[in-house]
Amino acid sequence: MFAVPYHQHLWRIKLALIAQNHLQLIIEVGIILYAAMVFILNLAPMSLSMVLFICIVLGIGFNIIFGLDVVALFMSFGQSEFT
Repeated sequence: MFAVPYHQHLWRIKLALIAQNHLQLIIEVGIILYAAMVFILNLAPMSLSMVLFICIVLGIGFNIIFGLDVVALFMSFGQSEFT
C-alpha cells in the first residue's frame, strides 16, 4: 500500500535495543558481553581450543552472575537487583 520511509525502520531498530524493564536490561547486557567476549578473545594470538576454553569458563561465570541478578530481581532481599 504505502511505502514507509527508511528512517522509520531505523527508529524501530533503535527502539528494540532500549530495555523496557530490568529483566530486558539484564538480558541485553548479557548478550552484549557474550558477543564482546568472543570477539575480543578471537583477536588474541591463541589457539582456537584455548579461546574456546576461556570463552566457556568466562561464559559460566557470566551465567552465574546474571543468574543471581535475575533471581534477586524476582525475590525481595531489601534491594531488588544489582545492576
